[in-house]
Amino acid sequence: MTSNFVIRVDLSSVDGSVKEAESWLSRQTVLLVEDTLDAIENAQILAYTSTSNPNRLRYERTFALRRASRRQQTGDRLPGISGEWWVDDAAVDYGADVLGKEAEQKPIHRGRWKSIEDVEAEVNGDLPELARGRFSNVTI
Repeated sequence: MTSNFVIRVDLSSVDGSVKEAESWLSRQTVLLVEDTLDAIENAQILAYTSTSNPNRLRYERTFALRRASRRQQTGDRLPGISGEWWVDDAAVDYGADVLGKEAEQKPIHRGRWKSIEDVEAEVNGDLPELARGRFSNVTI
C-alpha cells in the first residue's frame, strides 16, 4: 500500500534553534508513521480477526493472516520518513487473494475483506486527525 501526503507545520511555536525544531519535527513524524501503520493494521487485519468466526461461516479460523501481518519503519530521517505494511507471503501464500488490490481479490473474499484501496481510503481519511494528534497548526 502506498500513500503519500505532505504535512505543513507552523514551527513558529517551537522554541529553540532550527536544529531543535527539525529534531522535534522528525520525532513527531516518526510517531505519526507508527500511528498510521497502527491504523492500517487495525483497519485491514485486526478488524477481521478479532473474533473466531464473525460471520458464522462454516470453517475454523486459523488467524494465519493476522500472524502474517508485517510492518516496518522504512525511513526515519527527514525528508524521507516512511513506513510500510504488508502480508508476509512466506507465512501465507494467499495474502493477495484476501487482502490485495480489489482486482486481485478472489471473489469469495471481495466484500468480506477490505481491499487495499478500501483501507487506503479509510486511513487517508483518518490522517488529518492522526496528524493533529502529533502536531499543532497542521495543514495536510
